[in-house]
Amino acid sequence: MLITLYVVTIINVLVAAGFAIGGLVRPSSVAPGQQTEASRIFALYTFARTIPVALVTIAAILWAPLTVVLWLSALAGLIQLFDGYVGTKMKNPRTTWGPIGIALVQFAALAWVVSAAS
Repeated sequence: MLITLYVVTIINVLVAAGFAIGGLVRPSSVAPGQQTEASRIFALYTFARTIPVALVTIAAILWAPLTVVLWLSALAGLIQLFDGYVGTKMKNPRTTWGPIGIALVQFAALAWVVSAAS
């Protein structure tokens, strides 16, 4: 059970980190249109929020108590859920359903662990 939560959470934050890095390297891979100064700054903000969350989450899985991992897993799921909301505003099925799917898997793994613990 726990290993499932850990694997799902690690995949979740690594996928988010990959998109953040991709947005820095090639913004058009994440958001359509021409690269502008505003899109570059937005990519930097995305990177600045995503990479620390990924690093702290992976560190928590390795060394922190389960309660910390549960909270960070919930945070990772919420981030993906909100990313899916952004995808709806972009009218892009890939950037809508990909994050929402990851969020649903994250919340299912989280619910499984919490229900087994109680």
